[in-house]
Amino acid sequence: MFVKIGEVLKQYIANHPDAQYSKNERSVDWTLCEWLIQERGIVAIPGSAFFQPDHENSCDFIRLAFCKSFDTIKAAKTELSVIGRIVKSK
Repeated sequence: MFVKIGEVLKQYIANHPDAQYSKNERSVDWTLCEWLIQERGIVAIPGSAFFQPDHENSCDFIRLAFCKSFDTIKAAKTELSVIGRIVKSK
């Protein structure tokens, strides 16, 4: 499943002290995926890995897969909900 990265989340990641987005000019999708692994234990694939380099919106998506146990999916849902609340509160 592809998930669109919202502008609020892009800004949160761009300004997060542990994210390397602004420091090394990586695209936001790669930075978000790295941050999700390190901070929340959720593995996602950068959307730009599936598109041609010149595709206009390739960095606006991440890919999540659900080929995991139900317990793992529930834990990921909880973590994603936490991220949503944190981002909305900023």
